[in-house]
Amino acid sequence: MKSPVVFRANFEQPKNVTMRLPGAVTVEVFHAKVGPPAEWRARRPGTKNEFPYTAQSVASTLKEQIEILYFERRVSDWLAYDTRFDPPRILNDSDWRQDQEGKICLSASYLEVLEAERARGNSVTK
Repeated sequence: MKSPVVFRANFEQPKNVTMRLPGAVTVEVFHAKVGPPAEWRARRPGTKNEFPYTAQSVASTLKEQIEILYFERRVSDWLAYDTRFDPPRILNDSDWRQDQEGKICLSASYLEVLEAERARGNSVTK
């Protein structure tokens, strides 16, 4: 099963672009293929146009490559989102973890909170 977690950060000025572009560019790293090997890819949120690169088996490697290869600077931290919600819900660092194989897993405590929300009827998932 693909991870419902995506990572987003904002960047300024794409590399290899001759004119200066105003404003930030949001990039999303998402789980494209379960594998093995797993594939994490990057795109602008809300689009299907992916960044041209070799897919990575772990999200953390891809996040580093996006920053180094495609932009002059990152202007926000990478944030994790649960895409099963509309709009996607921001996750705390304690809500997810990366296992030894690079897979992203939701924490037991986060899953308990979701279950309690569902029981109360407060959860709006896709």
